Amino acid sequence: MFTITKGLLTQAVWKPTKHSGGRIVPRVVILHDTAGRLDKFNSRDYLCSNPSKVSCHFVIERDGTVSQLATCDARTSHAGVSRFEGVENVNGFSVGIEIVNPGRLNADGVSWFGVRYEGALPGASPSHKRGFWLPYTDAQTTAVIALVAALREAYPTITAVKGHHDISPGRKEDPTPLFPWALLARRLPTVPPAPVVDSAPVASAQARLSDLGYYNGVPGGKPGVRTRAATFAFQSENGLDATGELDAPTYAALDADGALPLPTGHREGVTERQLADGGMQEIRAARADRAEGSMQAALAVVVGFLASIKATAESIGLSMTILAVCCVAAYLGIRQLRRGNSLAAKSLWDFITGRRST
Repeated sequence: MFTITKGLLTQAVWKPTKHSGGRIVPRVVILHDTAGRLDKFNSRDYLCSNPSKVSCHFVIERDGTVSQLATCDARTSHAGVSRFEGVENVNGFSVGIEIVNPGRLNADGVSWFGVRYEGALPGASPSHKRGFWLPYTDAQTTAVIALVAALREAYPTITAVKGHHDISPGRKEDPTPLFPWALLARRLPTVPPAPVVDSAPVASAQARLSDLGYYNGVPGGKPGVRTRAATFAFQSENGLDATGELDAPTYAALDADGALPLPTGHREGVTERQLADGGMQEIRAARADRAEGSMQAALAVVVGFLASIKATAESIGLSMTILAVCCVAAYLGIRQLRRGNSLAAKSLWDFITGRRST
């Protein structure tokens, strides 16, 4: 029997993939074939890091070993273009399980990558072309059934188990026609019908979730995909069992004054410029005041300097025009002396500045 705690299968080998995304609320389990070599961990390691960024949540080897590549509430890229119950992009609400199997073989048991396997059996189904396929091992079948049961136990939001061919018909044919769907159905308990939900408290909870920053669409009294995702996030942030369902503890936590909102990130290390650009009017006003003060101080210095020059000129009987011409001539002369290359110019400059020639 398998057990899942906080999104992790306790009986699995943890090997995180580089290609996982944000949180999801699982609604369906999708079974796949790896369609690759049977060497242990070969397909798993590829799914952990590959240029196509394909990934999944679990990989089941031929001997029944289970590897987990992402937590069950993390998005992975295993389904591609897909649809389930009218909703596109199944990656956004599904758990992907890859079963190690070479996929379609030719009549000689040779795979698409050129390796020949003994024991291939013919088979076909409405969703598969006729061909030859390698049977799954008993260890794999047992592990799949135990894993799906654990997922159903941990996530009551999961209501179905499908093959890749079910959600991408005509494009995908995995798992093979030899997968024991009938055995899986017998071993798993029947999914109970959805309970009748009172819309009033649900609408109130939806409004409260929105107030706390957990976006869940327009409150309408029906717990859809967005509401389950928002509820899951709220439960995770507030230390509740993260199921995505609006149960009694969740209603109580939503009503509490200490309900934690969705984190919006830290502001330590943010520069004044970033705050100003982000719309902080107070900072913008303060910076403008400082700039205006600096300009006024500079203007006061200039005015004072000019006033002192004017007073000096008047005291010795010079007009401002003559004084201005003298200042300009002195500035140009000094500048020319500093740039001069002749010995006389250098000597004159040294005399004016008090330097001694060496």
